[in-house]
Amino acid sequence: MNRLIICLIFLCLPYCLFSQGIWKTYTRDDGLVGDTVSCIAQDKIGNLWFGTWYNGISMLDTNGVWTNFVNTDSTVSIYDIEIDSLNNKWLALAQRGGHFNGTYVVTFDDSSYTYYDPTEGAMFNPTCLGQDSAGHIWCGTNLYGMAFEFDGVNWYDYIVPGTGIYSMVSDIKIDRKGTLFFAHERGISTIDDILLLGWWTLDIAFDKQNRMWFTTHSTTWGLGMFDGENWFAYTENDGLLEYYLNAVAVDSNNNIWISYGNWLGVSKFDGKQFYHFNQEHGLAHDKVRDIYVDRKGDIWFATRGGVSVLTDTTTGVKYSNKQNKIKKTFSLLQNYPNPFNSSTIFRYILPQYSKITLTIFNLKGEEVKTLVDDKQPAGSYQILWDGKDNFGKEVSSSIYIAVLKNDDFRRTTKLTLIR
Repeated sequence: MNRLIICLIFLCLPYCLFSQGIWKTYTRDDGLVGDTVSCIAQDKIGNLWFGTWYNGISMLDTNGVWTNFVNTDSTVSIYDIEIDSLNNKWLALAQRGGHFNGTYVVTFDDSSYTYYDPTEGAMFNPTCLGQDSAGHIWCGTNLYGMAFEFDGVNWYDYIVPGTGIYSMVSDIKIDRKGTLFFAHERGISTIDDILLLGWWTLDIAFDKQNRMWFTTHSTTWGLGMFDGENWFAYTENDGLLEYYLNAVAVDSNNNIWISYGNWLGVSKFDGKQFYHFNQEHGLAHDKVRDIYVDRKGDIWFATRGGVSVLTDTTTGVKYSNKQNKIKKTFSLLQNYPNPFNSSTIFRYILPQYSKITLTIFNLKGEEVKTLVDDKQPAGSYQILWDGKDNFGKEVSSSIYIAVLKNDDFRRTTKLTLIR
């Protein structure tokens, strides 16, 4: 009997040692717009964005508040989300207006949508989004190995080297040196060259050494790695549960996280061993479509049953000192973006409970818009201004002054509206 107990402890040891962390799941009941989550991204302010199938997008702000954005064209499915330098959210749509029409790429500036058709009606379906070192948005499609680049004005089409007629571009990522890579149905390529040919690759991530990790649909590769000179493959013999992989991400400890295509949850690879996690350990669902590591080091999993987050206590990421420093200061941070066109976001920090106002004035000192006039507890807040005055009328292009004040302090910042 004692021998049996010792054996069971030994078998459970890898999970016990490496599952240190706090799991939390969010579903529709918590504020998520839909439970089938397909992709995750974090914006410049720190808000997290979640694309779903058939329900649009959700945003979880830095205060833990959910906001849902459901496109007025009816139900929308999101393949991918990319955040540009102006904090616009780029969405690859799988469906619009209730009819299958995947040609659209959409920008969302927190208040309105702008539709693009990079294929000019050719009915290619966007499959993924990326961004190059110049800040240009890229869109991969499901046919001919086609990718489209947007330079801010025009779309330009490219055929990714090594692809074929029915090749799908699955992922577009930039490495730490600024090189753009394409994962596609026949391998991995740059815009000018073929790196790997013969394996369907799904997702790409780069670790701290700039090594490229990628997932495949293959019977021989499984998880792949390229160190700039040599290729490495990790298979079931190394600890994978299967070869049919999906997403890949690198956490703040340089561990590799992967998900499986056949509802087997996720695995963490520390360079020596794989450790496996599923619903029994904290995942919302064993079908995981995307893995995202936020700037705090938390690991997010987009699943078929909601979104789960693992706060990994082994990462050594510390929050308390930073939070304490923030709470000591009455602050109005610079609005973002600035200059702005249609809307901008203000963030402010209150060190204690107080009655505050946040007001926009023109250069004549006249009140334009009161955004906040309320008593609020200590904490960090954010609010959007849509460029309209107190009467709902759009104001003209100009320089404005935002003023945050309470009984003891007054803070100002200058902002520029360009119509």
